[in-house]
Amino acid sequence: MPESPTRVLSKARAVLDCFLPDNRPMTLTEVANATGLPLTTAQRLLRSLVAEEFVARTETGYRLGLGLIGWASAARRGLTVVDAARVGMDALRDATGEAVTLLVREGLQRICVAASPSRHVISQRSEPGEVARLQAGSPSKVLLAWDPETTQSVLARGLVPLASNTITDPEQLVRELAEVREVGYATSCNENAEGVASIGVPVFDGAGRVIAALCLGGPASRVTPQWLAAHRDEVLALARQVSRGMGWSGTVSATVRVPSAR
Repeated sequence: MPESPTRVLSKARAVLDCFLPDNRPMTLTEVANATGLPLTTAQRLLRSLVAEEFVARTETGYRLGLGLIGWASAARRGLTVVDAARVGMDALRDATGEAVTLLVREGLQRICVAASPSRHVISQRSEPGEVARLQAGSPSKVLLAWDPETTQSVLARGLVPLASNTITDPEQLVRELAEVREVGYATSCNENAEGVASIGVPVFDGAGRVIAALCLGGPASRVTPQWLAAHRDEVLALARQVSRGMGWSGTVSATVRVPSAR
């Protein structure tokens, strides 16, 4: 019996997914192993995808073809970071039970542009349009870590205490931002608001620039360091998904420089 079109399409999608995120050339055997498809099936699908220019042959194997560019460009046209994040934010909120927010930088402030609020009675409450000082908390550290010029402006403005653990020493903040860049995320507890803990992860655009911070957080009584560690990979995975939706290829802008405390 012939395969249903849906099953064929699903297998073709699996082949295309093999090349994400960096479009590294792969041999037929590598594609078959990555998808779990029989070698003959993988070969047949690759032949069809090459004919449609969705996959291209190279000297060392296969890679995604130029035929996908028009579709990708059309899909991203008019797509905002909120559009790209919305469904995943709700899913992460449902999986963890805590609030998920998306924040962007505006001058020396951070603005919440989307929120999936927790359903707990006692929870972190952030609403779209809410503005906060760009200085403390995991989303602020994410927005600053890859933006040396804004970091210098924040340091020049002065670091004021906002809660019991707010970093007010410029050198300490610079060291912490360096660590954020190294590990790829930030955590905080009692930094921007008393009794609130969170993890923030950067969202990149097609040029490798940080355009938003994805944040998962709640009351420190529930959102402990152990809890944050247990859910870290879920937040990172969603941020990568949103970044890919914004055209990110997996590399960071080469314009990023290390800020200093001076």
